[in-house]
Amino acid sequence: ESKGMLWRNETERRLEKSKRVVANFIVGERFTGNEKTRKGNFEDLRSEFINNILESDFSLAIKGDGNFSIRFYEILSLGRIPIFVDTDSVLPLEDIIDYHDFIVRVDYREIRNIDKIVSDYYRSLSTDDFILKQKKAREVFESHLRVDRFFSHAFTSEFLKKYE
Repeated sequence: ESKGMLWRNETERRLEKSKRVVANFIVGERFTGNEKTRKGNFEDLRSEFINNILESDFSLAIKGDGNFSIRFYEILSLGRIPIFVDTDSVLPLEDIIDYHDFIVRVDYREIRNIDKIVSDYYRSLSTDDFILKQKKAREVFESHLRVDRFFSHAFTSEFLKKYE
């Protein structure tokens, strides 16, 4: 089992047992980008996956085998707030994007407190603030993180000089 799956399983377990949050997980290895491990029709599984994100106030984004999460971008693209379990990850364009404005970032060393962190975050927001954060997530995805927009940032001479 990969470290990403270990983090995901531990986080899901803690959130499902919590009395502070209501978990809405689709548990299992049904939907995956890997054709060999996918169990079921891709279109049906993808639809179920997207609907699950849309029906949730927050959605869990944990690294996979690499130290990144494709789900993070999928969540933002759907205008939802990711619970980003940070495993010493560097998010793209952090010098431009203030992720604090629209994600819940949980240090992996604080997994044992994830339900409290999420609950406290949620309770700190008014309904209007919550909706603004969802809109901000979608807006940042559209303006900076969608593939075409990201590359328009990444291929500037200023950006490339940082990584020479």
